[in-house]
Formats: sequence, structure tokens, C-alpha cells
Amino acid sequence: MEHEFQIIMPELDVSGNKRLEKIKQKLIKKMSFNSSKDLTTLRDLFYWVYIYNYSEKFTQLYPLGLSLEFNGNRNLWTPCELILSLIYYASCQIVNQENYARLALDKIFATGKDMAVIKERCDGLFLINRERNVQLALEADNHVDLRDALYLELMELVAVYSFGGSEKYPLNRIKKRVDEIKRQLQTM
Repeated sequence: MEHEFQIIMPELDVSGNKRLEKIKQKLIKKMSFNSSKDLTTLRDLFYWVYIYNYSEKFTQLYPLGLSLEFNGNRNLWTPCELILSLIYYASCQIVNQENYARLALDKIFATGKDMAVIKERCDGLFLINRERNVQLALEADNHVDLRDALYLELMELVAVYSFGGSEKYPLNRIKKRVDEIKRQLQTM
């Protein structure tokens, strides 16, 4: 992981985007793969590069994301799982990237996930609250809360997609909503 980080981060050009520049500088200044805070910052880099449609830069990050390993600590794994879910989701949308999708999915399921928990999550265990928070932020006309709520909904949708979706949240509905959220977040 550290090796991939040392190679990829200096090469990642995000100049011109203040949000991405700030995230990258935080990571370069101090990155520990044993810190949930740093892994969350890394997750944010992946997601915002994806949201801003920096496709080439996003695929440059694949080796770093795919080098993440489950070490038994769920607090450290949560941001890693969301990174791998995004790699899976994004690579499923692009022709000739099925190999990346398979690698990401294998890492997600290698942690011995409980299928009952996955089914609950796919049926909206967390998504229901994420959707409600978006509605509350809209009603309050609070742009910061709306951005944060949309961002959390996007991450949960991507995770549910990587788990296979459900009748309530079929993959095509998830994809449509992810595209809507991306467009909204790009303007915030």
C-alpha cells in the first residue's frame, strides 16, 4: 500500500481544483494506513476525483485502492470498502475494465461478510436514512448539509451496487441516482 501511495500521489495532477488539491496535500503531508481518519481522507480523494469526472486520474488511483487489505479492524476497513465499492462501480461502467471490477469485488467479499447483513443493507438499511437526510437538507435550504447528505447517499448507493442491489434498489435505479447526485455535487 505504502509503495503504491509513494508512486501514485506525486504523479496525480489535480491542479485547478481547490477541493482536490487540499485533500491531496493532507494525504502527502501525513498518510498512515493505520489511521481511520487518513483512510477516510483517501476515500474522499477517490470519490471527489470520480465526482468531478477526472476519469484518467481516477483510473490512476486504481492500483492504490486495490492494494488496500483487510487487517481485521472494521474501523479501518469501512473507508477501504467504500473505495473498493467505487472502483467496482466505476469499472463496471467502462468497457474493458471488468478485471478491476472483479479484483475490487473479491477484496470486498474476502472479509467474510455476513450475507444477512448484506441483504439488509441492499434493502435500504442505511439508504433510507441517507435519502431522508437529503430531503431534510432540501427543506431547510441548507447547501452545506445538502452537499454532505448527497455525498453520504452516493457512497451508500455505490456500496449497495457493489453488493448486487435488491428489488427495492435495482442496479439501474442506483446508477440513475448516482448520475443525478454526481451532477448535483459537481455544482456545489
